[in-house]
Amino acid sequence: MWTLGIDIAKRRHNATLLDAEGKVVFRNFSFAHSHQGVNGFAAKLAATGQSPAGILIGMEATGHYWMVLFQHLT
Repeated sequence: MWTLGIDIAKRRHNATLLDAEGKVVFRNFSFAHSHQGVNGFAAKLAATGQSPAGILIGMEATGHYWMVLFQHLT
């Protein structure tokens, strides 16, 4: 199982993805809190080739800022 940690913020989110062995796939990838930013982030995830079912996601539920990203990822 891969692990994705996302730090949620008002304008930009930061994400780090680790593979099943704990090796960094990408670190501190910053993307805008917008549909364009979330779509770009989803494309970056898809480019890894990992199935979405194989990624455990943890994100900070800050205010309402996490909702757009959560809806897109689910």
